[in-house]
Amino acid sequence: LANQPRRSSRFGYFVLSCMAMFTFYPLGLLLAAGGLALVGLRRWRAVGDYALVAIGVTVCFLPLAWLVPSQVATHTESNVVPPSMLAAARLVFWHIRNIVLPMHWSVADIVSPAVWCAAAMSIVWSLRTKWSEWRASPQFGLFVVTGLLVILFAPFVMLTGTRIFADRHLAPIVLPLLLTVIGMLQLTSARRGLAVAVVLLLAFTGTSLLARYHGLAKPGDWSNAARLVMAREKSQQPILVHRPSAGLAFEHHYHGPNAVIPLPIAAT
Repeated sequence: LANQPRRSSRFGYFVLSCMAMFTFYPLGLLLAAGGLALVGLRRWRAVGDYALVAIGVTVCFLPLAWLVPSQVATHTESNVVPPSMLAAARLVFWHIRNIVLPMHWSVADIVSPAVWCAAAMSIVWSLRTKWSEWRASPQFGLFVVTGLLVILFAPFVMLTGTRIFADRHLAPIVLPLLLTVIGMLQLTSARRGLAVAVVLLLAFTGTSLLARYHGLAKPGDWSNAARLVMAREKSQQPILVHRPSAGLAFEHHYHGPNAVIPLPIAAT
């Protein structure tokens, strides 16, 4: 998105893109959003350079690409009826809302709608009165990339299904989204308003961290889960795991006398 990107930056982007595709498939959505953003901004010369990088990344990814369909089919075979576009978009928005304003505290659930309404009204007012300033700002390209990335995640959810879609799948959007929020606050609010917004963000994040992790545990902490079960179980008490994907992780840490039985997911 830079006006005159350096050759070393292009090469570094190519290397990081290859590493991203080999480590976490959803990062490919970020690459797609970047290319679409350049097209939308009519940066035609940059589009050509980006296309060359994309072709190189695709060629490097080919040895692994043939495994992707089978992996996706294995994890989505229980999703007989995929979610609608509206349901997928609603789920993505819910996750995005929790990234910007975490709501793991009851008071945050009450205050959050008012904060979102105030933020939306401020952004709309700023766009109407300062559109030329927004369009000329260096953050505008980031706003476009983030918006396209949000849109691309809805088809991704339709492919994976809502059962296995998790917070971690939205990892590619976390940094662009938070930078977008900061950029919009800079363009929308005066210094005093920006300070209030930062205090609100810190308050929501801090209280949610305390509410969710006050027990020094988190979802997926199978080591502590297995330790708790072994401390309280008796012989001849089979352990039913309601998420089959969690059964393997639990069994790795469980060393008790009872059988671990992952329950199958009913087709939807």
